[in-house]
Amino acid sequence: MSVLETDPHQAIRNCTFTLSQDQLAPADRAEAMKVRGRALYRTEHLDDAIGDYEAALKIAPDDPELHLRRGWMAFDKRDFDALFTHAHRALELRPGYGEVYGMIGAALSLGGPEKLAQARAAYDEAIRLQPDEPLARYNRFLLLKTNNFNSEAIEEAEAILRLPTPVITRPSAVTCYVRKTTYRIAMAIERALLLRIVGRTNEAQQAYDHAIEIDPDPLTYAWRAEFSLTQATYAPGAPPPSLSAAQDDLDKALALDPDYWFSLNQQAMLHFGRREYQVAAAEFARALKGYPINGTMRWYYAKTLRALGKNEEAASEGITAFQLDPGFMEWELGELQKRGYLAAIAPDTDPRPAVIDAVHACMLDEDCR
Repeated sequence: MSVLETDPHQAIRNCTFTLSQDQLAPADRAEAMKVRGRALYRTEHLDDAIGDYEAALKIAPDDPELHLRRGWMAFDKRDFDALFTHAHRALELRPGYGEVYGMIGAALSLGGPEKLAQARAAYDEAIRLQPDEPLARYNRFLLLKTNNFNSEAIEEAEAILRLPTPVITRPSAVTCYVRKTTYRIAMAIERALLLRIVGRTNEAQQAYDHAIEIDPDPLTYAWRAEFSLTQATYAPGAPPPSLSAAQDDLDKALALDPDYWFSLNQQAMLHFGRREYQVAAAEFARALKGYPINGTMRWYYAKTLRALGKNEEAASEGITAFQLDPGFMEWELGELQKRGYLAAIAPDTDPRPAVIDAVHACMLDEDCR
């Protein structure tokens, strides 16, 4: 298990060697497959992990943890019938199994507004049973944030940040903006962002500063840079604002990880704000290699290409932004309609030709933002 936490590939090799032993007892075989299944999942070999869990369950059908692990695989496959079957069996075998309630909450949270109360209740039970484990709290935070319960989400983030330090500083415990990190870094960034959303800007600044003080990391530096960029004032025809604080943070972020897409995106945005379009275009292109389906970033890349006079390339990037990112498309379609580039589209009409024309029109018009 200690190897699993630090090097899942080595854990797979160790378990495979153990499983090759002819005289291995059935209970030990099931345990080795359970550990290898977890390691396979961490290395993104989901189907192989499922195979190990299924084989282990044939040997040890009354192991509640195996039912939990197999249930999480069903979650990733969106096979909720299998998930609830394994969840119920795990709770029969181990009543009060907190992690199972967390898994149930995660499944219910995908059921839309009508399942919201049930999802919250499941998370509440998971947290009651395991108050110092961050996963259920983190998933409840995401549920609150997604449903715009911003004040409650801030409180949940603060609760996570108060958990014991060893618990919230486990490396690669959670993914935040397409980067594996700790719960502490993820929650510090998310809390600061929500403070901005609810208008508590000074507290957000303090949150970013504190995050960097205790966790100088590419994420914390890049997000404080993003905050500085959004606070800058751009007046038409006026000189670009001073962005030295943002640049200092980005220099530190990129020194720690020169390839992280979010840092590169903010560096590109900084150059865009300074109207240094040639350099901005190069940075956007690098950032998109790390996160190609980010529609907003691709749209800014398109606007940068337009500023360089490359209107056809700009239009192509703009269209790709709509094709790859449904969330961006939903937002920007409304913006294009407000600006008069896109007429209302009938429900039974293919929207793609009209959207393509609207993007082309936008990229030919320097006033289209």
